[in-house]
Amino acid sequence: MEKDSQTLIISDTLQQGKYHIDSILGQGGFGITYLATHALLGKKVAIKELFLSTGTLYCTREKTVSKEIKPQFDNEKYTEFKQNFLQEARTLYKLDKVKGIVKIIDIFDENNTSYFVMDYIEGYSLKELVSKKTKLSIEEAINYAEQLLNTLQQVHQYNILHRDIKPDNILIDKNTDTICLIDFGIAREYMTDKTITNTQIMYTPGYAPPEQAVQNAKRGTYSDLYSVGAVLYFCLSGKKPQTSDEIMLNGLLEPKQIDDNIPDWINSIVVKSLRPKPADRFQTAEDFLLALNTKKIIPNDGKIEKYNENNQKYLNISTNTDVTMVDMAITQKNETAAINNNNLNNKQQNSPTNKKKFIKKWFKQIAFASILLIVLLRYTLNLFFIENKNYTANQTNSNQNKTKEENVKNIDNKDDTTKKNDKNIAIEVEKQANIKRGQEAKQAKEMQQRREQEAREREQERLRQERLRQQRENMERERREMLTYRNNIANYLQTNVTYDKGILGGLSNIRVYVKNNSPYYIEQVNVIVEVITAFGDVHSRETLAIKNLSTGRVSRDYASNTKRGTKIKLYVNKVYSPAMELY
Repeated sequence: MEKDSQTLIISDTLQQGKYHIDSILGQGGFGITYLATHALLGKKVAIKELFLSTGTLYCTREKTVSKEIKPQFDNEKYTEFKQNFLQEARTLYKLDKVKGIVKIIDIFDENNTSYFVMDYIEGYSLKELVSKKTKLSIEEAINYAEQLLNTLQQVHQYNILHRDIKPDNILIDKNTDTICLIDFGIAREYMTDKTITNTQIMYTPGYAPPEQAVQNAKRGTYSDLYSVGAVLYFCLSGKKPQTSDEIMLNGLLEPKQIDDNIPDWINSIVVKSLRPKPADRFQTAEDFLLALNTKKIIPNDGKIEKYNENNQKYLNISTNTDVTMVDMAITQKNETAAINNNNLNNKQQNSPTNKKKFIKKWFKQIAFASILLIVLLRYTLNLFFIENKNYTANQTNSNQNKTKEENVKNIDNKDDTTKKNDKNIAIEVEKQANIKRGQEAKQAKEMQQRREQEAREREQERLRQERLRQQRENMERERREMLTYRNNIANYLQTNVTYDKGILGGLSNIRVYVKNNSPYYIEQVNVIVEVITAFGDVHSRETLAIKNLSTGRVSRDYASNTKRGTKIKLYVNKVYSPAMELY
């Protein structure tokens, strides 16, 4: 697109350099969309700017550094447009978690106007794709229609109507082949069975339902589903559908009339979705999806929106007092057509030429009636004589007619049974589909629960292994500390456990004790005393327990059991010390 003097210049920045303008993606009557780069994230984004350029409502931009926008109309009206523009951003933010809706990133005011920043979808519109291919295959059309319906199913749960669904507003991601619904500029919230008053009637002819052209009319999910049907019509035939007014006046040119290769079942779905009366269309996206999945022909129940041959009133005008604005509009148009038709007939009858034709016509009819009367009188006399003869024949014909009537009744009963069976089959198919969807949802939920449980178990196992590792490290540290502690005690005992001779001298008495006060808390120390003879034999072995290391004295009298030449060895905690030998 060429750069407009009223657009931002390439390489301009917004938000103090946060966004760098790269190119212009599109420009309409209410705004300009730019391709930009997020300077901090380094990602491509789409920025929509409020800039009016329609009729008397238009803006201009200063050709200065500020790039400030000046509305060339009432400031209060411009403020209202800004509020509506920001409402679109709020709507997108509200639908942030809906798949198939562009995600809002940022919103701000600058240059005396409003902006909002969205994710950039690299791809093309559905209109560009169909224009390139002339028309789509059945599989492609159904794929995009199902994606669109799945998105609308979630959007409608928020009580939001898009109100401008058309091929231009459906983007296709070239990397994933998924659709993205854009341009919620005239979207708004609704309440079921409530009348919406439009201050501004805005719609796209061919894709908008008839109630959208009426200021006070009920709108609901069926309004968006009309547009989905129109989009499906466009994908299958490559042609833009007729406007809702044309369909009401002339009937719908069905897709199969354009391309005979289109299957009857999908043709019937498009026909149902494009019916002017809201009650005759699909009411929810789920109903539309079910029809696409079952692939069954939707029967024509007499509610096809067409006029009869005499251009009389609409064939399906409701007798209920709660008539929608669409029905009233249809009735009014038909009454106008009937009045025009009567006026034309009256003008033709009053002309001189038509009077002569009228007189000749009546003379012919009178002559024909006279001849017919004579013939009837003649045959009346003959009928009197042949009455008895024909009585038997009439009885036979009567019996035959009764038999035929009974056969017709039997056939009608069979047809009713077949219809009931078809209805039961359809109900059963829908029931099975609901059961299958419920099972799939249940399986998906169970799978998610299993995944969450496995994740919790993995986390618990990781924590358990971490605790075991810490326990092993603590035990090893305690073991090393205990070993060090024991070695310190052994060294201390080896150094401080001693003995002395008894008062009598010689080997009459031996006392074993600890020289110094112990810095360690030890309940007792076992000292083994071995008495060894001069020949090296162990004469005796005895364990002495020192329970109080600081003041403990353990004595033993060996005088009567020892002789000269004997040797006594002391073992402290089973460790022998040569320094503790007594000769």
